[in-house]
Amino acid sequence: MILIGSNAQGLAMYTILITGANRGLGLGFVRHYAEQGMTIIATCREPDKATELQALAEQFSHIAIEALDICDYAAVIRLSEKYADYCIDILINNAGILVSVNTAYDAETWLKSLETNAVAPMILTQAFLPQVKRSAIHKVVFISSSYGSIELATAEGSIYYRSAKAALNMAVRRFALDYTYLEITAVCLCPGWVRTDMGGVNAELSVDDSIAAMVTTIAGLESEHHGQFLNQYGDFVPW
Repeated sequence: MILIGSNAQGLAMYTILITGANRGLGLGFVRHYAEQGMTIIATCREPDKATELQALAEQFSHIAIEALDICDYAAVIRLSEKYADYCIDILINNAGILVSVNTAYDAETWLKSLETNAVAPMILTQAFLPQVKRSAIHKVVFISSSYGSIELATAEGSIYYRSAKAALNMAVRRFALDYTYLEITAVCLCPGWVRTDMGGVNAELSVDDSIAAMVTTIAGLESEHHGQFLNQYGDFVPW
C-alpha cells in the first residue's frame, strides 16, 4: 500500500501515526480519523491477529498497518526510516500495558511496565521527530491516565501502572521544556475511565465517547498547551 502524506498534494487532510492500534482506544482513533479521510499509519505487535483493524484497512485504503513492538527500538528506527520522507501531523502514543501486582513486587514486571508505558513512547517520539517537525500541525499526544497523577493517588493498588504513567508525565513535561525550540505541541492526555480490556466493563465511558472528546481536544491544541496534562475534555489534570 502506498500512502500519500498530507502535504504531498496540498490536500486538506492529515497523516496520523497511532501506536497500539489493534483494539480499544487505538482502534477507536483509527476508526474516527479514517472516517474523516485522514491518512493513518496504524501499528500493533501482531497485525495478523488484529481482525478489526484489518477490516478497517479493507474498508479504507488510506490505512497502512505496520507490525511494531514499541519496545523493539531497532524496529522503531526501521519504521521511522521507512517513513522518512513523510510528514506526520499527529503522533498518538497510545500503546501501553496494565499489569497487576499479586503479592510481592516483581522487578521484571515492574520494569516492563515502566519501559512500555514511559520509556518506549519517548524513544519512538524521538525517532519520528523529523517527520513531525515537517508538519505545520506538529502535535504529539501521549495517552496517560489520572492514575499517573501523584496528587490524585488516593486509592490503593496499581503501583506498576501508576508509577509508569507518572514517569511518562514527567518525561513528557521535560521533553516539552527541552524541545520548546522545535515549536511542536506535546501533551499528556487522559482518556477518562473507558470500557476497554484495560478499563473494564464497569467504566464510565464508551470508547466512542472518549475518542469523540479527545479528538476535539487534540484539534484544539495550541502552543500554550505544550507540556500540559489534560483530560479528554481539555481540562488540566493535577500533576
